[in-house]
Amino acid sequence: MQAAFGAAVALVTLLGANAVAGAGSPTHIQLASNEVSSARPSPTHLIVGAPIRLPSALFAAGAQGSADLVSPSQARSAATAMWNAWQSALYTNDTRALSQLAVAGPMLDGTIYNCAFPSGRCLASPQRPKLGQLEVAVPRQRSYPLYFMSAILTTNDVQNSNGLSQVEPWMELQILTKTTRTAPWQLSFDSGYNAIAGVQPPFPQFDFGVGPYGPLHSDRAYNGNPAVTTVVTKGIGKAPTVVTTDNYLPLLATYWQSYKDVGHAPGNSVFLDGGDSSGEGKSMAETREGSLYNGSRDTYKFAFDPHAGTWRFTVGGGYPLVCGSVLDAATVTPVEGLLNQNSDEVNYGVPLPPGSYFRITTSAEHEVCVSYALGGTNNSLGGLSVAGNDVYTSAVTGPRAPEDLVDLETDYGVLSSELAQYNTQYSECETSNGKSCVKSLALNFAEQFAQFDNGLMSYVFPPQFDVDVNALEKTAGKLNGLYESVSKTNGSTGDTSSIEKSVKNFKSEYKKLVRDLS
Repeated sequence: MQAAFGAAVALVTLLGANAVAGAGSPTHIQLASNEVSSARPSPTHLIVGAPIRLPSALFAAGAQGSADLVSPSQARSAATAMWNAWQSALYTNDTRALSQLAVAGPMLDGTIYNCAFPSGRCLASPQRPKLGQLEVAVPRQRSYPLYFMSAILTTNDVQNSNGLSQVEPWMELQILTKTTRTAPWQLSFDSGYNAIAGVQPPFPQFDFGVGPYGPLHSDRAYNGNPAVTTVVTKGIGKAPTVVTTDNYLPLLATYWQSYKDVGHAPGNSVFLDGGDSSGEGKSMAETREGSLYNGSRDTYKFAFDPHAGTWRFTVGGGYPLVCGSVLDAATVTPVEGLLNQNSDEVNYGVPLPPGSYFRITTSAEHEVCVSYALGGTNNSLGGLSVAGNDVYTSAVTGPRAPEDLVDLETDYGVLSSELAQYNTQYSECETSNGKSCVKSLALNFAEQFAQFDNGLMSYVFPPQFDVDVNALEKTAGKLNGLYESVSKTNGSTGDTSSIEKSVKNFKSEYKKLVRDLS
């Protein structure tokens, strides 16, 4: 479980008609035979712990050819076994067990990366969440893959809107999938929500095709088939909008993207205000598309991720509940120079190896459930509502800078720092030792540009960048000569306008070389 980012959420319901098994990204964590020795996961040893024996309940299913391949009672047993095994693995930081219990893909990757960062613990709180009341939503299924959802009342370390974290009541939403008759049930989706002021959050209002509502009723209580479309009437006097269930998650991606782009929801949005809809959107708007922070520019791209899995259920009187992932790709690009990932992989997260990069993109999966909800006076209006928003950092990537450019960046950083101090040092020279001080200062700068020029010529860059490298080398050589001229004139200020112009060209040409190399 991870902390919720929204405060209040509407009553939710889960999936129901067709499940698409999560394929996982091509870069998902690979198990290595040598990753078993460390007591806790770390950036260099992500997979630790011994393999576990999966509980028999995680293999339960009906016989091939039976009317229903998974019953609600089987689902309850599997959900209970999964909860206990998953929480035990999290509590003991056993990432190998986690990899047995969950489907390979963004959710598992994000969970394991979180275990290894920053202190090698999977749970933020030392308090292990307990299994409370459990309900399941099981559609009738006669072919593989199988799936169902479990809703579990428990507790979680929740980060509230004020930025503080505390343990609060929590509604955990888990989707388990089973690909074949012999395969175990595995965790494919893990999200949840809390309620305002720490009160107990409500269970989703699951619909059932046969039998009464409730967690302890007969095996005949299956979740019904959801409608394929929803008629949304959001706003007095507005024409109704027909929304297909296939478009729930893509619409949410567009909705959140609008907050990043313009700071508010798109016009005529089908989403209701509040909770993890506009509540999360307003939080996203605090850092807008193209904003500058700490010398870098931030850009964002939201998109529905079909590869992470999509599931449908029915809630609240036959309305669809669609659960899946919205991918948030956030890219940091330095205004100048390179970005550095330190050896502990703390600067940008565990998935990114140490080194220097032209830009870095963090891919985060928002696991959400979207359903239709009533709103307005006397529930006369309705729209789409979002519940659950656990975020999993599934990948951190970027083009890595060649080692020669990294060394050049170091040289440039030293030289740039010296140049920034030149005016101050020059003013001090005029008030102290006069021309002899200026002569010494100019000689020092002449030597620094000569060293930079020599270093530049020793680096090996691809031939297509020769024009950029030669231009920078020529300007560095010119500045070496200009400062030498000042030193040889016994401290005369020399051609200051030419020096200023050349320094400006030097900085511009260096930025162009880095930009072209990226």
